[in-house]
Amino acid sequence: MTRHYDFGHPALFDVDSVGKPGSRRFRFVVRSHDGMTASLWVERQHLERLCEVIDKLLAELNSRQPLVREAQAGGPPPGAPADFPRSPTVEFPVERLSLDFNPQRLQLALHASASGDEDDEDSSPQGPRVSVTFGCGLADRLSNHIARLLSTGRVRCPYCGYPMQEQHLCEPRDGIHPAVLN
Repeated sequence: MTRHYDFGHPALFDVDSVGKPGSRRFRFVVRSHDGMTASLWVERQHLERLCEVIDKLLAELNSRQPLVREAQAGGPPPGAPADFPRSPTVEFPVERLSLDFNPQRLQLALHASASGDEDDEDSSPQGPRVSVTFGCGLADRLSNHIARLLSTGRVRCPYCGYPMQEQHLCEPRDGIHPAVLN
């Protein structure tokens, strides 16, 4: 049976990481106004894509070009506050993540579910689901926090996008021989 947790407009909605670069885990931290909490564990790629989508949406609303964010200097990236519980009300690894936009209310809704058939867009999730609703201001702040959080990790190769190790070897592409960087 699917259990749905609707946080509505939460008191807290942010991103956090646990661990050191190269072995970090990422999560959304959520707290409702009545004290219900959630840790939603996501992949780096979930965060990268969500940041892109939010920036594009906000840029379209402002009739500008899509935003290109660079990490802002000044302190560590935001994350879970010190009083966030070690055992939240709900916690799970996210398999499906979706974002809805209501243009009349200028609100976004993030939906995360623990499981479901990835090949079937209409399939019902089998595990818990969480929904969070937020406005454009929080969307902009969340996107900025994601960009800051991801920028503190390992350096990405500008050619292939993979993390660069001590010695990085890009695979050949379109007849180009591998290149050793670093």
